[in-house]
Amino acid sequence: MLLALEDPDAILRKAQSDLSAGRYSAAIRGGEQAARLFRRTRDDAKTARALTNVGLAQMYSGDYEPALQNFNEASSLSQKAKDFDHHVTSLNNIGTVFYFRGRYADAMDRYREALDKVSAIPNKKARASRRQLTIANIAILYQTLGQYDRALTLYNELLNSPQALSAPEEAQVLANAGVLRRRLGDPEKAMSTYHAAQALYKKAGLLDGEIAVLNNIGIVQAMDLSDFHAAAATFTDSLELALKSGNRPLSVQARLYRGQTYLRGGELTKSSADFTAAANDAKLLGEQEEEWKAEYGLASVAVRRGDPATAIDLLRHAVGLIENMRSALGSHSLRSAFLADKRSVYDLLIEKSTNIEEVFETMEHSRARGLSDRITQSRPASISTLTSSLPAGTAVLEYWIGESSAAVLWMSARQTGIRRWAFTAADRNTMNSVHSLLSDPKSTDWATFTAPLARQLFAEVAPLNDPLIQRLIIVPDGPLGQIPFEALPFGKGLLIDRFTVSYAPAAALAPTAPKRRTVRWFWQSSMEAFADPAPGSAEKNDLVNVDRWTRLPYAGPEVHSIAGVLGGRAFLHEGPDAVKSALRQSTRAPVLHFATHAFVDIENPDLSYILLAPGTRSQRFDYLFQKEVGELPLTGVQLLTLSACETALGKVVPGEGSESFSRAFLAAGVPTVVTSLWSVSDKSTAGLMVRFYARLAAGDSVAEALRSAKLEFLRSATAPHPAYWAAFVVNGDGAMRLPYIIGWEWFAMPVLLAGLVLFVKASSSKRRQKRRNGAGVFVAIQPKHLDQ
Repeated sequence: MLLALEDPDAILRKAQSDLSAGRYSAAIRGGEQAARLFRRTRDDAKTARALTNVGLAQMYSGDYEPALQNFNEASSLSQKAKDFDHHVTSLNNIGTVFYFRGRYADAMDRYREALDKVSAIPNKKARASRRQLTIANIAILYQTLGQYDRALTLYNELLNSPQALSAPEEAQVLANAGVLRRRLGDPEKAMSTYHAAQALYKKAGLLDGEIAVLNNIGIVQAMDLSDFHAAAATFTDSLELALKSGNRPLSVQARLYRGQTYLRGGELTKSSADFTAAANDAKLLGEQEEEWKAEYGLASVAVRRGDPATAIDLLRHAVGLIENMRSALGSHSLRSAFLADKRSVYDLLIEKSTNIEEVFETMEHSRARGLSDRITQSRPASISTLTSSLPAGTAVLEYWIGESSAAVLWMSARQTGIRRWAFTAADRNTMNSVHSLLSDPKSTDWATFTAPLARQLFAEVAPLNDPLIQRLIIVPDGPLGQIPFEALPFGKGLLIDRFTVSYAPAAALAPTAPKRRTVRWFWQSSMEAFADPAPGSAEKNDLVNVDRWTRLPYAGPEVHSIAGVLGGRAFLHEGPDAVKSALRQSTRAPVLHFATHAFVDIENPDLSYILLAPGTRSQRFDYLFQKEVGELPLTGVQLLTLSACETALGKVVPGEGSESFSRAFLAAGVPTVVTSLWSVSDKSTAGLMVRFYARLAAGDSVAEALRSAKLEFLRSATAPHPAYWAAFVVNGDGAMRLPYIIGWEWFAMPVLLAGLVLFVKASSSKRRQKRRNGAGVFVAIQPKHLDQ
């Protein structure tokens, strides 16, 4: 019989109380003692709970490795004891340790495993509570990775059914929802949400939660209300509570926030002290996320003090930490927005570094990372690697837009260089206005308005003054991604008058060695097209509002004309036949062409779609959503043209770029994509496309063919305005040429020639035969004398 002092249940309850009060050393001792006693009685379920208490105390103290060991053992024991409730809890705890250590892929794996195991919990209330706890953890992870839409959806789901959550759990959801509400521009609602969370944490006696909420309140005060004095006081309260409770990770966060507040308020000495302490603690704890933030803060202080050398060293190490964390993410979906809140670190290094190789590498690492991961396994190691593979006559212009400065880095086989200039809020506004100005055919001052911007972008860029350079590959950044460079003033005309232009999301993805033109026979597929989808008879459509969509009378003739100039075998899906099922059956045609409507959701790319004809009677229309693009059978497609509105636009994600249809099809393996930056009339689009494909059929590259078609419009009397021709741009391999189609006439010609030769031979033989026959019939008559 156990003595009262050795009652493991009483010891565990005391340890749990110590944990809640932040007495982590006592919580660890009590939990370990309870676990030993429970093991004597072979009570696996209670042993697991005691180990969990130990693990939580260790995790809150920043001692992650032993915490992970205890959580793993608790998971195994609870599963063995069929304590499914605690098994799910243990999986969540394991995921949280991985989360704190920046191992996000491993964290997501454990959270998803926990979500799969929730259904095994027999108690309905416990099952609902564990499910929502797991969803909350997944939402936190999505939020950390910059996938805010997914995170907010999960938080809203949790807040709409709070009855399944305990008070601490509801407080955590409220705190996280407050973060997103602030991010979405509603600081007042965020503050009220934080205060509600703080009340719940205080009522439950949970210091850790209260500290975290205080940090969030201080963030609103500093960042949104610019009340640095109040924010510093709030963060000081948070820091004191964290130090009192012994929660080192939360103390690191409080120092980071207070250091940033002091920095914004100009108190550099205090700021430096907080960032230094945070960096040291984060390094000891192995918290890479907090370590790079502290070093970025110290770099910002060094910049303010006029010490760029120190700033550069700190930034290099911070970028290295971020790259290590990103490389550990397994899936592309987790990596897609990872740099969204980290781009500023790369930007500051680009701004301060004087080493062109380092600037190039940092630029490349701060853009189109997810796309590059999908397309290529390696990135150019240096500028020399890229320039040595560029064709003669081609230059790459890579632009960068920072907070207060901008730059262009140029590369060709002959030269490299960089130019910087100051960048203001007015410059950003100008860039944002160019798109609407060029797309409006009624604007008459577009050339005058865009001339200063063109001078900023093109001045002193050496390749633009090199007569041997004929082709430009533009790598835009930020707001430059929605501007057609070829429509900007250059010299006495426009850039298109002098250069052939294509675009690439990153220099690493710019095409290098030109490819030879291939050959296809006339019986092989040359093109597949979807044009002018016809609506079905259904009156309602639950997915989207389609009242805006009208028929496209020029789309059908457009694809027929294109098929005629390309030759070969064309598969044309028009009207009611332009259905998604046909799209999912690959013809392996080198050209895939859409002449239809499209909708682009700037906030949520997953809701962007290309309009298609309905596949069932219950639909009015069908849709190819942007998220579905990766599932299409696009093997063999060399050129994809979206002859639809705004398909080159999308949500701009820092570190990635525009999440547009252009990007989606490039990621799906199509090397060359032609899309549009704004809405163009059906008639103008059809005319441009027919001219474009006629030049392709003649052997021009994609970029050359599109330039020729645009120049015809520019030099015409009826459509010289950029609104009619500048919308369509080439993304990817602009040097690609379509296969040469060997038509049936090449087979007919030899037959005709052979027939002609046989006919000539036969005719010649017949004439000779007739001459021979004539010599035996007509006998020469000897002349007779009259007297005979």
